[in-house]
Amino acid sequence: QQNISLPMSGKTLSVENGGNLTFIAENSITINPGFYVKLGGNFSLKNEAPTPIEMDITVPTWYNAFTPNGDGINDVFCIDVENANSWEFEAFDINGRAIFQSAGTITGDKACMWDGSGANCMEAYTCIIRFKNNYGRAVENAYTVTVICGSKSSHPNTDNLLLRDLENGK
Repeated sequence: QQNISLPMSGKTLSVENGGNLTFIAENSITINPGFYVKLGGNFSLKNEAPTPIEMDITVPTWYNAFTPNGDGINDVFCIDVENANSWEFEAFDINGRAIFQSAGTITGDKACMWDGSGANCMEAYTCIIRFKNNYGRAVENAYTVTVICGSKSSHPNTDNLLLRDLENGK
């Protein structure tokens, strides 16, 4: 329990001769009037912080392209991510010059990082993405992302067909 208060209002609690009673709480233990330990009884209290749950950051799919052409489909480079709460993003041109940098927090399971600012259409960029969480975990990946522009798609799902799942080689 996080907090323990003994005994409850209007009640008594005692540890009898030969009895053992131990309480462990995360935040506080309060002993109220009406609590007794009789001769030969053993009573101990311990406050301890909860053991943190270790959570690894998971990126199910790393995409290699997006289409900032204003049609509302894949106009921003986004990545699905689990157990991360912040990200940093850098994009570099073929000469190694940084053309775009951004950072932000993640409130769900998707990080949207780049709208194509600073990029030329139909060019590939080296991107470095870092995800972090509150448990000290971090994931960094560098890979190539192609910015595909042009006119808006006439078929509503065309942009989705241009994305490739790098992790599964599709």
